[in-house]
Parts: sequence; C-alpha cells; structure tokens
Amino acid sequence: MELSLETPPKGVYEALRDGLGIRHTYNTLYFDVYSTGLTLTEPHPVYQLTLTSLINGSFLNEAFLVSWRFIVLENDSATAAIEVAVKSSPVEAYVFSRWNVGRYVEGTIEGVSRIETRISNQNMYLRLLQIPSLQLTALWLHGPNNPGGPIDFILPIVSPPAPVEPYLLYTPDTLLSILRPLANDYLDMNDFTEPFG
Repeated sequence: MELSLETPPKGVYEALRDGLGIRHTYNTLYFDVYSTGLTLTEPHPVYQLTLTSLINGSFLNEAFLVSWRFIVLENDSATAAIEVAVKSSPVEAYVFSRWNVGRYVEGTIEGVSRIETRISNQNMYLRLLQIPSLQLTALWLHGPNNPGGPIDFILPIVSPPAPVEPYLLYTPDTLLSILRPLANDYLDMNDFTEPFG
C-alpha cells in the first residue's frame, strides 16, 4: 500500500512560518526548524466529528477539517506534532495552533507502521480523525473515489473508548456500529451537551 498526503493550501505553510518565526521560503519536503537538526514532515489533515453525526449515521461524510498537522522529527524519530488551525475568518484562514508531544505523536507513527503491513495494492490518503467527546483519535485512510464511493479504513490509536481496540483496522460501518451506542450513552448522561475541540 502507498500512503499519500493531500496537498495543503499555501496559507498553511505561511501560518506555520509565522508561528515558528521562520520567514524564508522552503522548497523541500523536509526543512530545518531553527537550524537545530529538527525537521518537519509534510502535513496531514485533521478532521473532527460530532456525536450527532454518529447518531444520525452520517459518519465520515460529516467530518470537518479543523487543522493541518506536521510531525516533528529529530534524527528520524518523531518527537512532537505542530498544528495549523483552519479558521472560518476570510481575513485569516489559517493560524498557528499548537505544538504538542506525547503518546498521540508516538501513536501516529506506530499506526502508520502497522497500516503499511495490512493493506496492499491500494493508494490511500492519510488523515487524522478525532471524536473529542468519546476521546477517540484514529488514523483515517481515505481511498480514491469509486462508483460506489471512496473506500476508507479507520485505525484507532492510543487508548480508544472500550470496546474499540487500538491499532485494529476497522471499516467505517463496523466502527460506526460500535461508536453509535457510546454516543447515545454520552448524550444521555450529559443532557445532550457536547464539548467541542
């Protein structure tokens, strides 16, 4: 299987450079950050999904883009992630959002390494899918559009809600059948209020 990355808008790189204080242009896939030996991968998009979308059965069709995520490498090892948020403002469409470290960065790399051994003969786009209310973060493999629609797979990473298994590859329908009852339970317990972000 070949994992591909979708091309981000130019504004994503501009917001990244502004956020890091980097003012000159880079023309390569990897570039030095502050000349410290750190490099950044090309970004992958981050999507979020609400519980309402789960309950209504829309699922991936209702996922919306919230940011572009760069993985920070040091000596070829992932050490952090940087996100550039997508804004609705026409004045500032993209803004440097955050720099984070920890298990979700490591989980992304672990997930990608496992994916490459499980799916063959397909070209897939790498995305990150988050369902904040259920504390679910997963790799979303988005396939090319076919007459019956795109072929997608989802691989939850670190500590997904039970009974979802980490690093198990799910079809959207299978994962939806597991998550929908969890979404209903959450909304029942929280009086139909859902935190976001």
